[in-house]
Amino acid sequence: MLQRIRYVFENGTFEKLTGAVEMDEAYIGGKDGNKHALKRTKYLTGKGSQGFGSKNSKTPIVGMVQRGGKLYAIVTGDTGSVTLMGLVRKHIDIDATVYTDEHMPYRTLPKLGYRHESVNHGAKEFINGMASTNTAESFWSHLKRGINGIYHHVSPKHLQFYCDEYSYRWNTRDMTDGERFEDWFARVNGKRLTYKTLINKT
Repeated sequence: MLQRIRYVFENGTFEKLTGAVEMDEAYIGGKDGNKHALKRTKYLTGKGSQGFGSKNSKTPIVGMVQRGGKLYAIVTGDTGSVTLMGLVRKHIDIDATVYTDEHMPYRTLPKLGYRHESVNHGAKEFINGMASTNTAESFWSHLKRGINGIYHHVSPKHLQFYCDEYSYRWNTRDMTDGERFEDWFARVNGKRLTYKTLINKT
């Protein structure tokens, strides 16, 4: 039932983020040290162990948030340049200023015509003028607390449902519970997640 409720949270809008937009990545999954020795990741990269659905890696999520506005959180297979720039083109207006950390693929943003500023988290820099990813980081904290404290474990197959739920909570944070329910109910509009679809193995 909860998965069917989350299914309605899925955001199908084509509305692009404008103005000041932060973009960041998070990684969801078990700690490598808690796994059996045979399943531990042999090598780790600077951005964490990536690989959608892999048993020995964390699943990456890309977040894009307009300061004072809407947020998107999208589960991806990687955080490489092709993936990130595809999300930028789809969800961020060309006139926006994109604030990120020092992750290498973001250096492509000016080539696509976007204004870009960054902070260097590796050098313990968290604010550089207007540049920061603090808004995105606060959402990651919200998402991870929910997963760790309430659900404890979320499979990669269903992770996008949980991202949709917490994105909806974030995007409607100024609504009352009653207003949220009315907004959610208006979104149902014939949407139906069958059990067969839910358990389908991918």
